[in-house]
Amino acid sequence: MKKLITIGLSGLLLVSLAGCGNSSSDSSDSSSSSSKSSKVVKNSSSNNKSNSKSSSSKDAANSSSKESSSSTDTTSLSSAQAVAWIQAHMDTTVLAEYNTGSTKFNNEDFSYNYNGTTGPAGVTDGAVYYQIRENHSSANMQAAGADPNTSSNAGWFRITSNGTLQYISVANQGSDAWTTVSSSYDA
Repeated sequence: MKKLITIGLSGLLLVSLAGCGNSSSDSSDSSSSSSKSSKVVKNSSSNNKSNSKSSSSKDAANSSSKESSSSTDTTSLSSAQAVAWIQAHMDTTVLAEYNTGSTKFNNEDFSYNYNGTTGPAGVTDGAVYYQIRENHSSANMQAAGADPNTSSNAGWFRITSNGTLQYISVANQGSDAWTTVSSSYDA
């Protein structure tokens, strides 16, 4: 009798459990999916917060970078800062002299050689000098027919003791015809 009751009860239980199971399964699925979707919403809203924070951080970093470049002491630049400053003015100096034909040169077509406090013709006047040379290994120089075994002088930049960036072309390097190209760090 115990078997019959168990079977009978099992049958009833199965039927009722099956009914309960489906609805409880559905409700647990829906509660699990609603908790999943709320997690997704929580995650996406926290992602949005972190994205907006990161965007705000980027904006702050950009404005801070702009502020620091306008207040950079040009009398004590690192070599990387000096080269960046020189490259920011290549368009109006070296590249203006070179980009007269069909080949258009850019900053990568030149090398920026720190020369210490010695300028063209051995001048030492307290300034820091960078000699600009053609990079004959660059694609543009090769296309223009440059000899890869040579590296021609393209001009000189100097940062004076008072922090002014000046340029002199190869044609003028024997004279004192330095042109001031910038008085504040704007790289």
